[in-house]
Amino acid sequence: MGCFLAHFKYKRQICLEYEGYSNSGVTCLLLCCPNVYLTKIFFHFEILLPFPVMLSTQKTRSVMRITRLLLTTSLFILLGNSLTAHAQTLLSGHIVDSASGEPIPGANIYVDNTSEGSVSDTEGLFNISVSSLPVRLTFSVLGYTTTTRHVVEASSSMEIVLRATNLDMDPLLVSANRELQPRSEIPVSISAISATQIDASAPNMLYEVFNQVAGVHMASLSNEQYKLSIRQPLTNKAYFLFMEDGIPLRPIGVFNPNALINVNMAGAERIEILRGPSSAMNGGNAVAGSINFISTRPTAVPDATFGLRRDNYGYTRADFSGSTVRGKTGVAIGGYVARQRDGWYEHSDFDKVSLTARLDRQIDERTRLINTASYSNMDTDTKGALDSLSYASRGFNSLHTFSYRQMESLRVRSTIERSWSESQRSTLTVFFRDNTINQLPYWRVRGVRGNRAKATGETNIQSFWSLGLLGQQEWRFETLDTKLNAGFSLDRSPATYIAEWIDVDRDSDGTYASFVAPDSMLSDYSVGIFNAAGYIRAEVQPVANLRVSSSVRLDQIQYDYDNHLSTDAYSSAPDEVTSFSHISPKLGLTYDFGGGRGLYSNISLGFAPPEISEMYHGVSVPSLEPATFQSMEIGGWAALLGGKLFVDASLYSMTGKNEIIPIVSPTGGFVNENAGHTEHRGIEYTVLVLPIESISIRLTGSQSTHEFVEFVDFGVDQSGNDMAFAPSWTANGEIAYKPSFLEGARISAEWNHLGNYFMDNANTTEYEGYDLFNLRAAYRKGPVQVWGNLANVFDTLHATNAAAYAWGSIYNVGQVRAATIGLRYNLK
Repeated sequence: MGCFLAHFKYKRQICLEYEGYSNSGVTCLLLCCPNVYLTKIFFHFEILLPFPVMLSTQKTRSVMRITRLLLTTSLFILLGNSLTAHAQTLLSGHIVDSASGEPIPGANIYVDNTSEGSVSDTEGLFNISVSSLPVRLTFSVLGYTTTTRHVVEASSSMEIVLRATNLDMDPLLVSANRELQPRSEIPVSISAISATQIDASAPNMLYEVFNQVAGVHMASLSNEQYKLSIRQPLTNKAYFLFMEDGIPLRPIGVFNPNALINVNMAGAERIEILRGPSSAMNGGNAVAGSINFISTRPTAVPDATFGLRRDNYGYTRADFSGSTVRGKTGVAIGGYVARQRDGWYEHSDFDKVSLTARLDRQIDERTRLINTASYSNMDTDTKGALDSLSYASRGFNSLHTFSYRQMESLRVRSTIERSWSESQRSTLTVFFRDNTINQLPYWRVRGVRGNRAKATGETNIQSFWSLGLLGQQEWRFETLDTKLNAGFSLDRSPATYIAEWIDVDRDSDGTYASFVAPDSMLSDYSVGIFNAAGYIRAEVQPVANLRVSSSVRLDQIQYDYDNHLSTDAYSSAPDEVTSFSHISPKLGLTYDFGGGRGLYSNISLGFAPPEISEMYHGVSVPSLEPATFQSMEIGGWAALLGGKLFVDASLYSMTGKNEIIPIVSPTGGFVNENAGHTEHRGIEYTVLVLPIESISIRLTGSQSTHEFVEFVDFGVDQSGNDMAFAPSWTANGEIAYKPSFLEGARISAEWNHLGNYFMDNANTTEYEGYDLFNLRAAYRKGPVQVWGNLANVFDTLHATNAAAYAWGSIYNVGQVRAATIGLRYNLK
């Protein structure tokens, strides 16, 4: 383990000093009392309280971190192994497509009102153990209609037939309320991208499937680096929450859309996207949208898959996954290795390794232990943007020759689930995160006025590690079919930021050719981040088909800032302890008319505290306030024409106060300011048409406006203007065909639209948007699948991000026409 941790080469020299914890309650529990109730753990988790931080060796710090992790994980294992095992009944069967009779892999099988579940393998086979009969099983997979089966006796040959819809509008989802619920009971806008949908799209980058979701537009800035728009303009601000199995990828205060570079695309069973505020359950940053990557669960039948792909511009990737269950223990692993060399754009080389492993242990019929670990390592060039002339002439020669980003991350969690009875269930999760980014960002490189041969910039290292605990208790009551959830979250995340000024030389054509670092520090500070929260949620059914839910969460956030530089430095804010407190309520209702039709509505409040880099990097006097958002939403879904037409739509209005906006100062630098008042309104929609069984037609889109109601930009009143980078219309459409005469084949054509938007807050310059077309084809025969994608069929010149400033406009160029071919092989 020490060797593994030694691979982290960009670490902060920080460790914990545990004074007085040598005989702590946690140690006593582990060594002496493995059979105590879970509730006693809460009273012995004092290691999460504020603690001393000191400089030490990397080895000491690594040992202390992993010791804490192993102690807590061992506690769960001791607790689980001390419980008595009970007899189980094994149910087995086969899940197939109603039209073709082909097996359906990746289907979710759940035992109603329990934590028990399974997943079908590549041949559609499944096994699931239940404690007693009869039971009701639910079968759900995106692209098929969810169905249930009442099982009264043991069976090893159940035949489950699912009807294809290409987009299941009532899947079982977990992100909205931290428990599995059908979409028809969730009063929010939420969508899911299944492993089947990811497999059909075979994306090289996440944006290729994210842009298929209504109300979502992800702009690629190259090599898995993004800007995102969900009920917001395209932004990299902290108005989105990214999670893995319900645990944020990063702590509060350390957000960036580039946190998605930590994600393992090959390790996700599905991706759930919740639009609108969810701070009442998920806390800060869960304002405009929340994205939850659900890790792949072990399958009952041993399974392994290997894949290779390559495009015509030097992008290569190898994917692998495997899964098996032995007795009460299941293991799943998945990952990929990607490499880019000599691409169509200069200075865009890229290397990434990503791996996720999951181990499930069914301790007894009511208790399950889930452990996951995710590791990613990325080293990429960052190519930068083009000026207007270079963009128009398709001159893809980067002005940047040395900018880079290096990332390494590790996330580990251990969850124990206990069903005390049919009406009570507990979940406890301990998690650990370690993340370091070392970079020379191109956006920090700026020319020197009056001297075209010189420029300045910076290198920086941003690091944090986290230890946290999540707990939730669920109750069910017969009265009004009531559900009650109560939970808490504790997250302690020491973070550091070190930035050094660099002196840059430019060639005569403006290329940033070389740099030297003259040992001049811009920033050197540490921040102890602590977030404690508690929430409660109640859901009742006052009349038939109507469900009303209400939730509220209290967050306490503390930044303990320690500046290691003098008061005349670039980052010169004095040491301080800053606290934020926020109560986030939410009220929602759903009405299920039956027959695949329903309505929902909600009112909610979200918040986002300032990020630590916004508060302290290049700042002398921190002055930013938390941003708050009030949201109202109404939506519905309807299956029509005997299931041949499905429509899902939502209408929202969200008001922002103190929204944090990046603006350009008179000196040319970027600063963050609180905007007084903003308005975000829009409609999001999904339309699915199934004229015949072999053809599906899908359209997703969003029409929206994002306006400044009250905002003054360095003395210039921008009130009434559109916010910059806010496209009025985004849309994605696809026609897919599965020929009946060629079993295992699929072809599709996709259209992606981005509407016009203003490139600056003053609304002086407008980008016209674009329309792109993509083609996909795949053929599977037995264990072998071959596929090919053609992106940007007409080689349309387009910008994924366009901005206008006083010195000119810049454009991040989007993907040129590129062909990717792939081969996938499955072993059983």
